[in-house]
Amino acid sequence: MADPSRFSSSPLARHNAPFTILIILAGTALTWFTLTHGVFGRSTADQDVAAAVTTQAPALQPIASAGEPVDEITTTSATAPAVAVLPLKGLSTEVLLEGLAQPSFATSAPGDDRIYIIERGGRVLIFDPATGTLNPDPYLDVAHKTNANTGIELGLLGLAFHPDFVENGRLFIYYTDKSDNTAVAEYARLDSETVDPTSERIFVSVERRGVRHNAGMLQFGPDGYLYIAIGDGGLFEEFGQDPSQFLGTILRLDMNSGDPYGVPDDNPFFTGGGAPEVWAYGLRNPWRFAIDRASNTIFIGDVGQADAEEVNAVALEPVGYNFGWPVMEGFACWLPRDDCDTTDKVLPVTAYAHDDGCSVTGGYVYRGSQIPEFYGHYFYADWCLGWVRSFEFTDGGILNPRDWTEDMGSLGQVTSFGLDPDGELIYTTFEGVLGRIIPER
Repeated sequence: MADPSRFSSSPLARHNAPFTILIILAGTALTWFTLTHGVFGRSTADQDVAAAVTTQAPALQPIASAGEPVDEITTTSATAPAVAVLPLKGLSTEVLLEGLAQPSFATSAPGDDRIYIIERGGRVLIFDPATGTLNPDPYLDVAHKTNANTGIELGLLGLAFHPDFVENGRLFIYYTDKSDNTAVAEYARLDSETVDPTSERIFVSVERRGVRHNAGMLQFGPDGYLYIAIGDGGLFEEFGQDPSQFLGTILRLDMNSGDPYGVPDDNPFFTGGGAPEVWAYGLRNPWRFAIDRASNTIFIGDVGQADAEEVNAVALEPVGYNFGWPVMEGFACWLPRDDCDTTDKVLPVTAYAHDDGCSVTGGYVYRGSQIPEFYGHYFYADWCLGWVRSFEFTDGGILNPRDWTEDMGSLGQVTSFGLDPDGELIYTTFEGVLGRIIPER
C-alpha cells in the first residue's frame, strides 16, 4: 500500500514547495495590482461609480415622509431609465422664468430643445432653458383675435404640435374669440423662430352662450389622433349628457385626412347616436388632460362645481366614456342630489372636497430620468391652494398617494403642467412663473 504522505494536498508538503512559492508570489502580485488599479485596470472608486451608473432605476415606491431618504434602492425591470442616483430626500422646485403675463400652458416641440409658453392674452413665446433666455419676439401672437380681457377663463388656452412637426411644421392652438366662442385652429411654421400669421385655418368652432368652462387642452395621442377638451360652457343642465354636440366633451380627430379633418371610424358615435367627432362626454371643465403613451392611459383633471374636484383615468381604448357630469360630481350625485342614475358612468380615480382646494389642475405621468423613484407616477395640483400631489395608477386604482406640500410649499396658482424637452415636469402659474420640479438628493 502506498504511503499516503506522498500524496498530501498540503501546500507545505516538501515535494510541493517549488509550486507553493510560485503560487504565493503570483497571489501577492495580483493582490497588489487589484488594490492599486482595481479589477481590469479600474480603481475601486471607479468600480463604485460604474456600478451606480448601470443600476436600473429604483422600483416604484413612495418616500416614507418628507425629507426622509429612501432606505433601500431596489431595481425594476420597467422602462424607467438607468441613472446614477443618490438617495432621494424629497422634491423641490426651480424657477426657470418670471414676469410672464398669466401663462396658461408650456410644452416642448418634437426635435426642439426649447420650451414653448403660451400666455392667456394670446402670445406664444420661446424659452431656451440651456441659456435661460426668452426670445424677445413672440413665436405667434393672436392677441387681436381673443377675448382674454373679459375673463380669466378666456383667451389662448391650448397648444399642440403635430407628431411630424419637424417635417411638416404644423401646430394647433385653442382660443376663445371676440364673440366668446371656441376656435381651434391650425397654423404653419414659417421658420424656427416664427409662425406664419396668415396661415390660420379654423377647423373647430363652437358657439357658446356663456364665458366659463372652456377647458382648452390639446394633445396628440399614440394613435396619431388629436384629442381636444371642450368644457360645458357653464350651462351644464343642457349639455353635459348630450354627446350630439361638442360642449362637455373630448373630441378625437384625424388631422392627416379629410377636409378640414377626418373622423376615426372607431369613434364611439361614428355610426350614429352622437356627434361622430366626440370621443368622451359627461365632463364639466376638463381644463387639463394628459395622455400617457407608455400606459395608453388618459388622465383628466375635471374642475368641479360646488363640492368636489376630480381626476379621471381610463384607457384610450375602448372609447365612448361617460364621465357623469352633471348627474354626478366626483363620487356623489349632483343632479338630482339623491338617487341619481349612475348606470354606465365612469367614476373618478380620486376626488377631493372644496375644503381641500377649489380647482384641480390636471398634470402628467412622470416619465423623465431625474426622479426615477417616481417614474410612472401622476402629478397634479390645485389652483387655489397651490399644493402638488401624486399617485400611481395601477389596475384601475391608485397606489402610493403623496402630498408634496411639506417639500414644495405652495407653488401659487398653478395654471398648468407640461413636459420639457427631456420629459421633466414643468409648470406655469397665474402669477407669471415658469418652473420645474426637481429632486433633492
